[in-house]
Parts: sequence; C-alpha cells; structure tokens
Amino acid sequence: MRAILFLALVGCNAAVETPADAPADASETPTTAEPAPTVPDGMEEVALFGGRTGNATRHHEPAEGTIEHAILKSLELIAAGDHDGWMTAYCHEDACGDERMQESMKSHVLPAAQGAMASCTHDGDLLVTKQEEENGFTKTWIYCGASRMPAPSTAENVDGEWRFSSISW
Repeated sequence: MRAILFLALVGCNAAVETPADAPADASETPTTAEPAPTVPDGMEEVALFGGRTGNATRHHEPAEGTIEHAILKSLELIAAGDHDGWMTAYCHEDACGDERMQESMKSHVLPAAQGAMASCTHDGDLLVTKQEEENGFTKTWIYCGASRMPAPSTAENVDGEWRFSSISW
C-alpha cells in the first residue's frame, strides 16, 4: 500500500514535457478574440424569475425615435452617471416637474438604476418582454436576467421625444 502511495506522490511531481514551439509562459500565448455573434432581432425564449420561461423580443440597434432606442440611450446615460443629461433628455414632467421631484430622481431613482446597464442589456441589445399602451403612455418591460422580474418603465412621446414618467430598471 505504501508503495502505491509513494508512486502516486512521485508521479504527481513528474515533469510534464512541452513541445519545443510552445511558449514558456502562458501569458505569451496569442489570443484571437472573435467578435460576439450578432443575434438577430426577433422573438426568443428567456428564463424568468422563479424558474419559469417566457418570450422576449430582441432589439439590436433599435431605430431612433422608438421607445426601445430611448430605453437603451437612457441606460447608457444612467450607467455613465450622467444623471443631469438623462433628466434633460428623458425625464417626463410627471417625474421631474419640480425641484423636489428632481432631487428625488437624482438621489434615489437614478442611482438605483445605475447598475441596470450590466443586467438589462444583452450583448448591447434590449429584450422586451411586454409592452402596453394606455392614455398616451407606453409601458415597456425589459428582461434584466433570470434573478429578477422584468423591469418596467412608462414613457410618453412628447413632441417626438420619449419622456419617462417612471423607471424601475
């Protein structure tokens, strides 16, 4: 038994031969990163919170003027910490109509949404799980991963620009 254990220990310390053309250090190994494949727009299945599955519509580079484009640009501004820029470009009067509302948006809502870019975009794309229209407002739920429910936002198109009255990213 001791002989087997001895051989096992000796075998673990045996030198491993490497080919003559192999780099001496793994950091010298050239890497060729292939670009991530572009997933086409369209319906796809997603894993939802609680182990369920559902469908989402992928939006890759949505056209300007669409709610999906406004959501992606909003996420980019918020992730970059440009809260004033987001409020100027995207905040609805219902959410930013006075100084108190603006301070609340800057101190609570936007910082909470700041990390959403990492979980709510997928290879730079947006996955929309549901969309509803009511009284001129569009409520859009986006997929932010299986660890949470799809995140809603409500926006109104005001003079050709999307303005968000609420976000839960």
